[in-house]
Amino acid sequence: TDFRIWERITETLRAAPSFWFPAACLFTANFSNAISLHRIGISLTYTSKCAIPLITVILALCLDGPKALPHGLALASLLPIAVGIGAASWHAPTFEPLGFAAAM
Repeated sequence: TDFRIWERITETLRAAPSFWFPAACLFTANFSNAISLHRIGISLTYTSKCAIPLITVILALCLDGPKALPHGLALASLLPIAVGIGAASWHAPTFEPLGFAAAM
């Protein structure tokens, strides 16, 4: 069978420059995850990551104003998430701001 390996390699190398931004984002996400795991441990890292929907809504509010907020029921659905995160990490002995920021 003909796999046209050299054609695929040259096509990949031609397309590579357009992937620098997504690659940089993935690298940053993985590096931040490693920092978070090292600083605050696995359970608190992934508990903190549950706050991503809350952070997204807060950022949307800050950047786009109140018109960017979802309707009331969607906002209300964030309340159990916030309570659960707070209850799970209330007295976590390994909490530190740098680890939490890296998890976000």
